[in-house]
Amino acid sequence: MELSTFAFIIGVIELVAGISFLLNGKETKKFFIELLRNEQFTRLCGIFLLVVCGLVLRDGFMVDNSVPGLLRLLAWLGFIKGVLYTWWPDHLSDMAETILDNVSLRPLISFVGIGLGAVLLWASTLV
Repeated sequence: MELSTFAFIIGVIELVAGISFLLNGKETKKFFIELLRNEQFTRLCGIFLLVVCGLVLRDGFMVDNSVPGLLRLLAWLGFIKGVLYTWWPDHLSDMAETILDNVSLRPLISFVGIGLGAVLLWASTLV
């Protein structure tokens, strides 16, 4: 998979999640917790991350301080996250619930998601 496609896909997902937390954090929190409690869905998301990140890393796995290298670093992090989602979905749902229950962290989560999504969409034009 091309790095630009990977950056675009992950950027859109991050933007949608970040904007959702910004506009309606309480309902979005309930939505995400309900999704993460569904073990089959969590494992399916893990498999999706493994496939997408694996396709990116198949073309090159070296990380450096260039834009493609940083996108590969993100792919490595996504691959590790996919392994965790696939093998230990119950622990991740408990951890996410603990983090999302903190109301003061929701704006930070929102801005990080929007910022990361915007940077990834911009990076998709550079690669």
